[in-house]
Amino acid sequence: MPAQYTIAWSLPSYDNSRGLALAADYGGGNRFWMRSRRDTAPVNERWKPWVELWTNSNFSPATKANRIPGQVIMFAGKAAPAGTLLCDGAAVSRTTYAELFAAIGTLYGAGDGTTTFNLPAMGDGTVVTHTNSADAVGGFTAGEVIRHAHTASSASAGTHSHTITVAGGGAHSHGASAAAAGDHAHGAWTDSQGHHGHTGGTNWSGDHQHTVPYGEDTAFPWGQDGGSNKPGSARSDGDNNWPYTSPSGNHAHNFTTDGAGAHAHNIGMNGSGNHTHTISVAQVGDHGHSASAADAGAHTHAVTVNNTGGDRNLPAGLRMIYCITY
Repeated sequence: MPAQYTIAWSLPSYDNSRGLALAADYGGGNRFWMRSRRDTAPVNERWKPWVELWTNSNFSPATKANRIPGQVIMFAGKAAPAGTLLCDGAAVSRTTYAELFAAIGTLYGAGDGTTTFNLPAMGDGTVVTHTNSADAVGGFTAGEVIRHAHTASSASAGTHSHTITVAGGGAHSHGASAAAAGDHAHGAWTDSQGHHGHTGGTNWSGDHQHTVPYGEDTAFPWGQDGGSNKPGSARSDGDNNWPYTSPSGNHAHNFTTDGAGAHAHNIGMNGSGNHTHTISVAQVGDHGHSASAADAGAHTHAVTVNNTGGDRNLPAGLRMIYCITY
């Protein structure tokens, strides 16, 4: 019986050959003990030693009570709690963590081979899976998905063409305008041609005469005789007879224009002020535009299904840290 206790219970078996004793101390730290009895054992061995089952200190993270070395737990905090190590694959001392080393050995790495060993390495997003094979413990199973395939095909459609129709747009016109260019002028000039002249001539007109009309009451500037059929300054008393000039025979008149020296002719265009030019496109009425696609003959179209995703098959989930007790 513990040195101090508040209450005790004795629980015999149905045939009273075995029993269980419990003791509790509610005043000295809330401690709880248990021991068992077996009547078939020697008298001095029938009762087993008292075992402390629980104290308030069992709930302290600093103790290892009720924990198994090598037990992996998930923890919702950001750092491994006391009594545990983060499962990050680190190499730790075989002496300092002797109980943990005895539990897992070098399953997750031999460290330096003599003084250290490795903790399990739970990589980011790693999922723990169960195995029935002891030899598989500590191994890593690559992610995979259920076997499946993506199929795609493009069957030959035979010789065919595609019809294209452009619907009529109704009666319409297209507007256009020229933006104002500001007040401006356009200059032009002719190249200098050097000193030169221009020659020419009239065609000959054959032997001919020129008639001079006159009649009564007509003044004659070519003479003083006023008689009939003669030119003169006096009044004529004839009946409008016509004199003639003498013929000069076949002849032509040649001419030459003097050269003006090397020169050019300048041309200028006055500005017309800021202005625009109106442009209009006449309405053509309701119409459509025809189009056709040429016959391509029997053919197929290749289809490619691209891959996507990462290198590991990871499920969606809430992230926490994995810790191992020592």
